[in-house]
Amino acid sequence: MSSILGVSRSGYYKWLKIGALMACSEDELDELIRASFEASRRTYGSPRVYQDLIKNGVHTSEAAVVRRMTVLKLSPVKPKRWVNTTQSKHDNPVAGKLTRSQLRGGSARPSFT
Repeated sequence: MSSILGVSRSGYYKWLKIGALMACSEDELDELIRASFEASRRTYGSPRVYQDLIKNGVHTSEAAVVRRMTVLKLSPVKPKRWVNTTQSKHDNPVAGKLTRSQLRGGSARPSFT
């Protein structure tokens, strides 16, 4: 068979082996990638989607997952940065610390703060 195709015998068998590993068609792979991506609430990138597919028994390569996610325009959502809302760099006076007893209207014990 390899002589008919004009390729080496080892190249032909390597092609057969890779073809067996890449058993999923692109449409099936696209659906599996999209399902994994949506299940993660659009937070998984290609490495984690690839690991999820391997865990579920899908034989593919990470490069194929990257390529298909690019074609499908699936990009993970980056978490919002936490914004510090306390502004402590000002010249205004700072309120004193209140204890629980001061808030309740007094207590029999003295406060040492």
